[in-house]
Amino acid sequence: MGFTISNLETLKKYCSRLKEVVIKYSELKEAVTADVAEELKRILEEVDELNKRYHVDSIKDDIEVLIDETNEGLHRIKKIVKGLRVFSRVDNTDDLIDYNINEGIENSIMVANNEIKYYADIEKNYSDISTITLPGNQINQVLLNIIINAVHAIKQNGQRGLIKISTYEDNGYVCCDIEDNGMGIPEENLNKIFNPFFTTKPVGEGTGLGLSISYDIIVNKYNGEMTVKSTLGKGTIFTIKLPIKYDTL
Repeated sequence: MGFTISNLETLKKYCSRLKEVVIKYSELKEAVTADVAEELKRILEEVDELNKRYHVDSIKDDIEVLIDETNEGLHRIKKIVKGLRVFSRVDNTDDLIDYNINEGIENSIMVANNEIKYYADIEKNYSDISTITLPGNQINQVLLNIIINAVHAIKQNGQRGLIKISTYEDNGYVCCDIEDNGMGIPEENLNKIFNPFFTTKPVGEGTGLGLSISYDIIVNKYNGEMTVKSTLGKGTIFTIKLPIKYDTL
């Protein structure tokens, strides 16, 4: 990827130089008079024909735009690949790592983007929060699970929705709210959604383990908190709270 981007930058320089040559050619053509040798006139006519045939004037205008767009796309791909690498860096060891939940959310959104883009817009409200030190890193999987659940809840409403994601600090915890305006959860199900195998999805569409595993990771592995509030027909808010100072004892 880096090699391709570097080549594009070099190509852009070459195109800029080529553009200068084409401009000078145009100036030379305008300066030609009847006194110029016939051979030179003939060559210039041939060059002019090539210019028209290959639409050089259009190329010199378009090529830099195309290179810039390609370069932008490659940098976007590079960012996605980097995000996927960070996202997939999951282990079950007790090694402590530094984790920034804002970056984790961004990586999770990139991974889920193919589902998000068709059904919801994302509104992000990030605070300048502390980096937390925790063992291993499964928080991204929790974030991804909640975001995808939000997309599915919106999808069932049959119209494009909104997912609001906010981060903040509260009394020694780094917190994240993920709110959607989807179909909501019936009140009688709220105290069951973190139970293993509980699901309201049709057969074959869910195992009921996603939220249960997420709860176990946040509460039991990371000594945090995970709560949910929901109003049927209006939407749902999941809140994750992780201790800034992890108790290693």
